[in-house]
Amino acid sequence: MFGDKGEIPATTGLPAGEVDHLSGWDCDVDMLAAGLDADLVDEPDRHHLPTDLDDWLPGPYLAAILSSVEYSRLSGEDVVTAMKAYTRLEAHMSAGRYSGISETALCLDPVTTDRSDWPLEFATEEVGAALTLTRRKAEDELETALDLRHRLPSVATALQRGDIDAAKARLLCHDTAHLDADVAHELTDELLVDSAGLTTGQLRARLRKLCVDEDPRDAETRYERSLSERKVVAEPNWEGTAALIISQCAPDDVYAARDHINILAKRLLGDDETRNIDQLRADVAMGLLTGRLGGGKPGRGGVVVTVPLTTLAELGEESGDLAGYGPVHAELARKVAREQQDSEWTGVVTDPETGEPLHTVALRRRPTARQRRMIRALLPQCSFPGCRMPATDSDVDHTADHAAGGPTTVRNQAPLCRRHHLAKRRGRWTYRRVDRVAVEWISPLSRRYLVRARSP
Repeated sequence: MFGDKGEIPATTGLPAGEVDHLSGWDCDVDMLAAGLDADLVDEPDRHHLPTDLDDWLPGPYLAAILSSVEYSRLSGEDVVTAMKAYTRLEAHMSAGRYSGISETALCLDPVTTDRSDWPLEFATEEVGAALTLTRRKAEDELETALDLRHRLPSVATALQRGDIDAAKARLLCHDTAHLDADVAHELTDELLVDSAGLTTGQLRARLRKLCVDEDPRDAETRYERSLSERKVVAEPNWEGTAALIISQCAPDDVYAARDHINILAKRLLGDDETRNIDQLRADVAMGLLTGRLGGGKPGRGGVVVTVPLTTLAELGEESGDLAGYGPVHAELARKVAREQQDSEWTGVVTDPETGEPLHTVALRRRPTARQRRMIRALLPQCSFPGCRMPATDSDVDHTADHAAGGPTTVRNQAPLCRRHHLAKRRGRWTYRRVDRVAVEWISPLSRRYLVRARSP
């Protein structure tokens, strides 16, 4: 599977000089596997992983250790370590798979090593048949494989090393397809520095911001093109229900509509109400669209738009950020700040150099508490790792509980969505504010996660 001792598989795709950094490529895999249990087990019912396993790069050494341990014989902390190690190994294998897909597209015949300079016309069918993929999926996979091979080699290396997974690699390829190759290479190299600690949602939002700031005019053009393709689609679900999808609309309209539906649904909650909040939201939305529900006072949602002072004053074109949605081009950020009148909107003016909030301001809205605005400005989303729930839809929680003497200060409070508020109260998760814009969480299995607020 991994080749003989000292042999580097041809599918690695790593550039010259990179192989030396792969842990274990020069190990004797058979000897390691044979003696593994003796090395790892010092108690009859427990396995012990090496303390530095989190730092190992994928290769036969890591694979041999993982194949010789049982999850049930690991401590809770080591279970998480092993799970992460398997994920790195899976990414490593995904890189080999993509190398194989791109190579398949160049093979001229079944018996020689002759290759074409360009992908063959029916390479998609070859890949799809071999991997049992639909034509659309085979096209997408081949496009990703060719991007990794030619356009974004640094992403391929990160995948090979297990620094990112296949989902992030696909995202970086797909969402930079509209960019010039040199620009795409520059932006992805910048993102790869932090990508290991980002969810795909966070990575996409950050990439969108870089793309908007790189070429604001192109961002506006793509926005207008997408807006012109707005539509409503009805699709059947296999259970017998159906979905109504309204797509490619202006994000400020979408989030205003969402908030309006949410507030109307909450008004229906009561002791005698048997529907949950999701059912109520769906019933309200369908009632409004079918005309069965109308009248009443409009709901007033709370949305945060974060925009640099220079953009707000039309002295620059840096992107803004719409809470819960992500980066928006400068003109749309100004439009949101200028035109919203009926909903509760909070403006966050930021330093153009650092992005740190300088001032919060109520934009044509009744003011909230100054302290609450600053907390949500510093931490615009739920502070749990990977969560992107807007702070406006989250609780403001005391880091050190108020009942235990924790002060009601900006430094001692952070936004938590309802799910992650419960994780702190009942799930044995703990956290602390590290500085004004950073929070450190400790899981029930003693894993530490640093969450640093950053636009978006």
